[in-house]
Amino acid sequence: MALQHGITVICREIRPKMLGGRSKDSGYFTCCDIRIVNGAQTAGSIAAAHDRNRDAVERARVHVRFIAVGTETSDTLGNAITKATNTQNRINRQDFVALDPEQERLRTELSIEGVIYNYKSGEGIIRDSKTCDIDEATVALACASYELSHSTQAKREIGKLWEDTAKAPYKALFNGSVSGVRMWHCILIMREIDKALQEKLKTVSGRDAGFLIHGNRYIGHVVFQRLASLANGSDPLPADLETTVHMHVDRVYDQLTTKANTLYPQAYLAQLFKNQKKLTEITNAITLE
Repeated sequence: MALQHGITVICREIRPKMLGGRSKDSGYFTCCDIRIVNGAQTAGSIAAAHDRNRDAVERARVHVRFIAVGTETSDTLGNAITKATNTQNRINRQDFVALDPEQERLRTELSIEGVIYNYKSGEGIIRDSKTCDIDEATVALACASYELSHSTQAKREIGKLWEDTAKAPYKALFNGSVSGVRMWHCILIMREIDKALQEKLKTVSGRDAGFLIHGNRYIGHVVFQRLASLANGSDPLPADLETTVHMHVDRVYDQLTTKANTLYPQAYLAQLFKNQKKLTEITNAITLE
């Protein structure tokens, strides 16, 4: 007999069903808003095995714990249970982000628009005209934020933006005021910015190329500030979005290289674009131009 830890599930509510009277040995229950917080690999293996040998799987027995966390305390208690039940496994910050109801709301809103949003570990990274993922969304919202520190952190270490889903910077990016459409528009604009950066990269070399490689998120942030009205999600994106974005990328790049080379001519670019203080000084110089 193979033994393992089983599966832990949290849910909002557990209600017993009155079928055939009460019994201490067995019963039927309705569990609302369930989320697997430990044992996802076990559940996946069961599903895969079921496709190959249904009869064998139906004879198997797996221990499953269902824990009702209610509504008011579901976020904090759910996260605490997730952390406690995963102490023996490697679990990354994205797994905790997947517990945030805002992520499922964004997925639902985008599905209405015909867009697939993948935010859970293991869902894969597919980026096309109708598919996006949480990494892409986080970078786009960070660059679109008025706070320069968010785009700087996205460049330094994106996982830090997910460190605590109960407070900023995560809550500054993902909250009830951010609609699925706005997030999608930010992603589309970010894609055009990245495309413009890659095209320009083909025309330069040396230190000039370094500004595009290491300063990509900073350039994205400045461009977003100049296109704020396009990223609000209230209106459709313009047909000339590509031309508009590419024009702004060129202008910001020229301003950035001029000011950065004046203020910090000897700076190592990989470090410069992770330095919040220096980036703020460059931004102020560009703004005053």
